[in-house]
Amino acid sequence: MNYEELGFRPFYKNFSIILNNDSIRSIVSDCPGADESVGVLVYGYIDHEAGFTFEILSFAIDDGNDNFAFHDLPDDITFKLRAGAVKDCECFFNENIYDEFSELFKEKITRLEIYNHSEDVAKSRTFDFLDAFRDEEYIDDVQVILMRDGLKPEACWVRLEGLGDGVLIGNLLNEPDQDFGYHAGDRIAFFVYTDDEDNHHLVSDMNPSKKVTAEDLADGGMLRDAIAKFNKDKTQDNFIEVLEILRDSLVWIPCNVVIGEADEEFLKEIADKDEKEVKGAEFTLQDDMRMIPDILKNGDNYFFPVFSGMDEMGEYGNDFSKVQKHFIEAMSLAIGNEKDVVGIVIDAFSEPMIIDEDLFDIILGMKSRLQE
Repeated sequence: MNYEELGFRPFYKNFSIILNNDSIRSIVSDCPGADESVGVLVYGYIDHEAGFTFEILSFAIDDGNDNFAFHDLPDDITFKLRAGAVKDCECFFNENIYDEFSELFKEKITRLEIYNHSEDVAKSRTFDFLDAFRDEEYIDDVQVILMRDGLKPEACWVRLEGLGDGVLIGNLLNEPDQDFGYHAGDRIAFFVYTDDEDNHHLVSDMNPSKKVTAEDLADGGMLRDAIAKFNKDKTQDNFIEVLEILRDSLVWIPCNVVIGEADEEFLKEIADKDEKEVKGAEFTLQDDMRMIPDILKNGDNYFFPVFSGMDEMGEYGNDFSKVQKHFIEAMSLAIGNEKDVVGIVIDAFSEPMIIDEDLFDIILGMKSRLQE
C-alpha cells in the first residue's frame, strides 16, 4: 500500500510508517540512528499552500520480529516530507498506537496547528464528493469548469477558500486560455452540477452579473429584495446575488455616542441650570466624540448589526445614533470589535440574514458591479 494507491484520507491526521526512499534518506541522513532505520514514523496533515505533508516523528527500526522499534528524532528540528516525494513508498498503519503516540508526540503535533487554515477549508476536506476533482497532493485544489456564453468550457484549478449555502468559493490558480473576465488570483464562486447521466462536475458560471448604479443601491431596497429572495429560495445564484450587492452597498450602523469626561461634566452642569439660561447656547466639545457600534448577542454568539435602511431598525433604533458606512468598512469594524464577533446580521428585526465572518474575505475579493 502507498499514498498513490490510497489517497490522502487514511493518512490525514493519522500516524503511519513509511519505508525509506532516497528523499527520506537525504532529509534525515545527518541524524543519529539514520543508518539502521528502514523507515520513518510520520503524522499526516495538510498545508494549504504546499499540499499534503508528513511530519517525521521518529525513525522506524526493524526489530527482527516483524515489528518496528522507534528512535526519537531531536525535538528542536522539524523534518517534513511532501506527499509527492513519497507517494510510491510502501506504508503501514497500526490503530493500536494512535492514543499512545498522540500523547508521546503531543507537542510536535500541536505545533502543526499553525497550518490550520479556516473552518470552511477544514470542513471542505471532509467532502468525499470533491475527491474526484482534487489534486492528488494539493488537497484543497480542485478542478473547476469555467462556463461563459460564447466560449468553450475550460477546466482550471481553483484553491478552496470558503463555503456558502450551496456554493463553494476559491481562488483561480491558473490563467484561463480564453477571456472569461477573470484571471489567476481572482476569487470565483462555483457549485456542483449533476448532468442527465448523473455525473458530477464542478462548474463556475462566468457570465457577467448585471451592472448596478449607486442610485439603485441608495435606499437599500435592492439589498432587501435580494435577501428576501434568498431566504425564500436558498439557491447558489441567490446567495451570490446577495454577496455581490453587499460588496457595493452602504449600510446603517447603530452606535452609542461616547464623549470625554470634561464634556460630560459640562453637560451635567447645563442640565442643572434654568432652561432660559441655556436656551440657544452653543458649546464646543473639548475631547473627541466616539461612536461605539452596538453588538447583538444570540446565545453565546455575538453579532455585529447593520441595516439596509434606518426604518428597518424599528423601535430598537430609537436608543442609538446612526452612521452610514460602506459594507466593507462595516466588516472591518466587526473584525476589530472587542467582542468575539462571529458575523454580521443584516436587518435583524425584519428580514434577517447572517453573514458569517468566514465570508468577509470572499465579499472583499468580489468584483464590483457598479457602473463606472
